[in-house]
Amino acid sequence: MKRLLLVDDEPQLLQILKEHFEGQYEIDTATSGAAAIERFVRQRPVVVFLDVNLKQGAFSYVPKPFNMTYMDHMAAAAADQRRERRP
Repeated sequence: MKRLLLVDDEPQLLQILKEHFEGQYEIDTATSGAAAIERFVRQRPVVVFLDVNLKQGAFSYVPKPFNMTYMDHMAAAAADQRRERRP
């Protein structure tokens, strides 16, 4: 199963997103940039959603409040793009 890393400083928001994506991805969460980097290095997620204030070099962005259908499509598109880049 593909890994998804969710990063935001709002724990309630992380919980909502985690519940939404469970079953589709293996989910990991972080509430800071430092924690996100540690989890990224350790887990190597296929897709990362993070707070815009923490983000650099993004594939795209999802404005708040979230449209979960849009997030589903963004996660799938980002995962597909990563798979296409691999040799």
